[in-house]
Amino acid sequence: MKSNFSISGLFCNSLGHKYVVTHKITNQIKEYRCVRCGKEVASNLKGKLEVITDKQRKAHQVLQSFIKKKINRKTTLYS
Repeated sequence: MKSNFSISGLFCNSLGHKYVVTHKITNQIKEYRCVRCGKEVASNLKGKLEVITDKQRKAHQVLQSFIKKKINRKTTLYS
């Protein structure tokens, strides 16, 4: 059986995580990673942090791609 024990994980559990933004999907949705233990979370539309799953990560990639295409289309039309 593999143990998930680490000193940084213990530190985060007692004092809290130190998150930094890794991806900005929209103004409301961002992905974060703890610099100490590497835990990845994402903010939802209500502003709460939740552990990110592979399904959410794919959805965020699709959403980000859609938004980039929309912005590019706008700038092309008005240029």
